[in-house]
Amino acid sequence: MATTIKTAISIQKTLFEQAESLAQQLNMSRSHLFGLAIETFVKNHQNQILLDEINQAYSDLPD
Repeated sequence: MATTIKTAISIQKTLFEQAESLAQQLNMSRSHLFGLAIETFVKNHQNQILLDEINQAYSDLPD
């Protein structure tokens, strides 16, 4: 089982309320929802870095 770490974050009240509502709709805890959101953000960021590196590598090639 993966190790979990408790943390505290500060977010806008409206975002918290949206997250709370979505977690209830998806029948999951807020913690799970926040974890999924961070995981998705990190993966998207890593993919963007890779895409930028690929585009940079190919930008040196002639058309």
